[in-house]
Order: sequence, then structure tokens, then C-alpha cells
Amino acid sequence: MPDFFTLFVVVLLLNLSHSMLWGMIAYRYKDLLAPRYWLAGSAAGVIGGLALSVQGESGLIANTVAGNGFIILGFYLTCVARVSFTVTKFKEREPPS
Repeated sequence: MPDFFTLFVVVLLLNLSHSMLWGMIAYRYKDLLAPRYWLAGSAAGVIGGLALSVQGESGLIANTVAGNGFIILGFYLTCVARVSFTVTKFKEREPPS
């Protein structure tokens, strides 16, 4: 059974790969706002995973709260990106005649 350190490293690496992906998409499609939110959410997840990974066995409450706070911020920014993407997608469509 994996321990917490393995979980924190997986969160860090997953969000790091997502940050690279969304960074490339945001660079390519500069007119879209949603990939920027997804990039910011992934970057917040990287910071949160890093803060949780460096706490080690000591389990400092400040690192735990900060890391989890950044991960929650990442989830929030991902939800904002999804809403931004769907609103933009449906605004561009013309209503049926």
C-alpha cells in the first residue's frame, strides 16, 4: 500500500504534466481564456504537491494547510475554466432560426 509521500509525489507529477500541456495550449490559442485558467489550476496543484512533498515525516501543520489550500485553489480554477469554456463555446453559436 502506497504511503502519503507517494501520493504527494503523484499529485506533483500529474499537475506538472498538466501544466506543460495547458501551457502549450494557452501559448498556441492566445485568444481562449479557459486554457489559462486550467494552466493556473495545474500550477496551483504543482505548488500544493510540492508543499506537501517537502513536509516529510514531521507533518508540519503550516505545510499541510498551505499544500491543501493550493490544491483546493487548483480545483476551483479548473471549475472556473470549465465554466469559461462552456460559456464561450455556447456564445459563439447562433440561435436556431
